[in-house]
Parts: sequence; C-alpha cells; structure tokens
Amino acid sequence: MAGFCSQCSAAASPPAGFHLLERPESPAGHALTTTLYTAGGAEPLGGYSVFPPDSGVYVAAVQPGGAIGAWTRQGDMPAPRAFAAATAGTRYNSRYDGSALYVIGGIDAAGPPIATVLGAAIARGSVTGRFEFLEPLPAPVAGAIAVVRRGRIYVMGGTDSLGRPQQAVYVGRIGVTGHIDRWYLEPSLPAARAYGGGVVLEQRAVAFGGVADSVPPGGTPTGPGMAWYSGVST
Repeated sequence: MAGFCSQCSAAASPPAGFHLLERPESPAGHALTTTLYTAGGAEPLGGYSVFPPDSGVYVAAVQPGGAIGAWTRQGDMPAPRAFAAATAGTRYNSRYDGSALYVIGGIDAAGPPIATVLGAAIARGSVTGRFEFLEPLPAPVAGAIAVVRRGRIYVMGGTDSLGRPQQAVYVGRIGVTGHIDRWYLEPSLPAARAYGGGVVLEQRAVAFGGVADSVPPGGTPTGPGMAWYSGVST
C-alpha cells in the first residue's frame, strides 16, 4: 500500500471544541520547536444542546517564550469531526519513515459517536497530505484518549452512543506506510474514562482526568478535579 499522498494548504483560524495536538520537533542543527495541530471541532448552539462539527485543520507554531503564533488553515478533512482523539506517528515512535496525524473517532454531522479513523502526512509546521480513511476502530467512540508508543496507537476509553464513558482499550499498529495494520482489543481500564489525558510508559498505560459518568458531547463537570473538556492537549 502506498504512503499518504500530497496536498496544498490555505489560511484562517480554528473553531472551538477542537482537539489540540502538541508535537515537539528538533531538526538536525536547529533548536527544539513545537507545532500545535487542531483537527475539527464544534461551536455549541442552543445552550450546549447541539454541536455542529467542523472539518477544518489548523497549525500554529509555539514561539520562544511560549506565545502561540498565527493559526494557518491546512486542507480540510473529508468529513466534519468533533470530540475526536488525535495523535501523531513519526520515525521516532513508529516504523513509518515520515510523520502522520491521526484523527480517531468523535462525532460527525449525524451526532452519535463514530468508529472512523483519518490519517494524513505532516511535516514541520504543516499538513502535507490529504486525509484518508484508515482501518476503523472496532467500536464507535467520542472523547477517547489516544497515545502513540513504540509503533502502536493506544486508544483508551471514550463515550458510546448514550454518552457513557467506556473502559475499552484498542491498540493499532502503525505500518511502514503510516497506515494502521489493524486494531486489537487489549485489557480494559480499571474504570471508565472519557475526555481525559493519557500516557504510555514501558508496559503501563495510564489515563487521567476527564469524566467517569454519562455526559453529553464534550463532557461536563462531575465532581472535584473534573473540568469541561472541549478539546484535549497531548
């Protein structure tokens, strides 16, 4: 199978409710730089009762001192997405000799969670490939947690079509072309979790924050330490 294909980009600024992905980069002979990617999102209507999703993808560079530079709109995803998980595969954390942005699950214009996975090639400061539909998840989820570690994408938790946080953990292998070979069901989280953060270190996957009770799209506060999540930074 061929790798991700090329496309051009445009300019604008991101909507609310997006997923924010932070990707540090350190090209040879240069200082460490960080690029922020947003994928999709939704502007709430009617008192957070309706969330029309967006298909825009934006990129911004973090300036010295921590300021965020101007957002540049890259080519849109082929379909609107909101409350999706996002992560990146690179030559340093996978077998893919390049870099790819993955947008996993979320909701589309129909409303309920979906299982689709989108992927596109990225380079320093831009999205360089068209988004393609990749191997879908075994089950639809919104607000899941996605982490790449040693050539595998870990997708943890998320909500089902009734807004109930899940315990399921899926692992997909990133192939040499950047595509996902297939998804495997792994041991579940000890408790349901959605709209939180996560990390994978050695043989342990950890999910933190987010919500554990049934919630509408985007999540709601459920107690001390909880917060409203319209996007997740990884």
